[in-house]
Amino acid sequence: EFQTCALPISVIFLFTGTINATGILTENFTYSGLLSANGWLAFSGAGTNSETTVGQTGLTYSGYAGSGIGNAALVSNTGEDDSLTYPGGPSTYTTSGDFYVSFMMKVSAANATGDYFFALNAPSYASGARVYIQSSGTGYKLGLAKVSTVTYGTPVYTFGTTYLVVVHYAFVAGTLNDQVYLYVNPTIGGPEPAVP
Repeated sequence: EFQTCALPISVIFLFTGTINATGILTENFTYSGLLSANGWLAFSGAGTNSETTVGQTGLTYSGYAGSGIGNAALVSNTGEDDSLTYPGGPSTYTTSGDFYVSFMMKVSAANATGDYFFALNAPSYASGARVYIQSSGTGYKLGLAKVSTVTYGTPVYTFGTTYLVVVHYAFVAGTLNDQVYLYVNPTIGGPEPAVP
């Protein structure tokens, strides 16, 4: 299972280089019940909804704007995928420059085969970015994929600890050459780390 609270898209003031960023969407889970009953669309594995229960205690991370606000979504290994529509629909998708998503996560278990638990998807993103989790010893690793090939990082994270995760999607001119980056616990207000 995986708990997350506050999914602000296009993070403002997280890195010094994103000061001029515009906040597009913030999800603080300020409700209880299933995500599908609160504006989310269950688009794959619908009906296995134990994955989408909201009402867990909100997560906290020192210095993060979404810390301690609202509840948390409890995500379990049920196969249901839920999505939240980009405000304004397809005609307003960002298709150039840099796009950032941040969220807090606290994991209590992960499977050995690995699977994704967060995705930034849109037709113009060429399948976007997916964040994966895979058990590793007494902890877990995070992975990142653009299109279909996942690459897992070497750090092993601790179950029961809250982490701040940032996904950076960089649009690059041309076909299928956009770049995706993953940062865990970056310095809030500092420069974007040189090594993702």
